Amino acid sequence: MLRGMVFMDHMNFDIALQEYYMSYGEPTPKLDYRKLFRNLTAEKTPILSRLLSLRRNRTNF
Repeated sequence: MLRGMVFMDHMNFDIALQEYYMSYGEPTPKLDYRKLFRNLTAEKTPILSRLLSLRRNRTNF
């Protein structure tokens, strides 16, 4: 099983999110960070898909 860690500065992310929505005159949505990161990590990125396919093709794992 492949594992990885992603570190994110929530405060800077929240500030950038607020500035983005303020530039469009929209209210900033309230995010559920647990759900956000769960969904982000559930999606297979092209790099992750490639790594998984390479791993499946190797027989000595």
